[in-house]
Amino acid sequence: MVVVAALQLGASPQTAATLERILGFEAEIRTTGAAVVVMPEAILGGYPEARLSGERYTRYFGDAIDIPGPETDTLAGLAKRTGASLVVGVIERLGSTLYCTAVFVDPDRGVAGIHRKLVPTGRERTVWGRGDGSTMPAVRTAAGLAGAAICWENLMPLLRAAMYAKGVELC
Repeated sequence: MVVVAALQLGASPQTAATLERILGFEAEIRTTGAAVVVMPEAILGGYPEARLSGERYTRYFGDAIDIPGPETDTLAGLAKRTGASLVVGVIERLGSTLYCTAVFVDPDRGVAGIHRKLVPTGRERTVWGRGDGSTMPAVRTAAGLAGAAICWENLMPLLRAAMYAKGVELC
């Protein structure tokens, strides 16, 4: 039997606080023997507020993470200690652009892939950049070949077709 787990929790206002909350589940992840642990969209960085301008945007931008970076190093340590692959929703900072990204963390290799949300919706469009489709990995895990579809991407036929063509078993 292979265990795939979901760690369903909300983001704290600061990325560091949310990361500490995630690390607080280490014993549970180890005890369950989870092969893969999936976490929500934007768990690190948070979902953008309705009115995100000025100082609020500066704080939001500052709480985004770099990949690779200290937060992904911390997640890699968690994956290594528990033996579980992690799929974590983050707000990624790349230059001056923020992306809603799913990062795949392997227990042995660390960051094994990323997927940037292709088309942010609604107010997300005022804050997040668009992914370009080049970040749609198929990542080997103990539970099978994993990919990511963020939010309504699950309803995008061509994204789903691309995942099927790659042989993705978990999405």
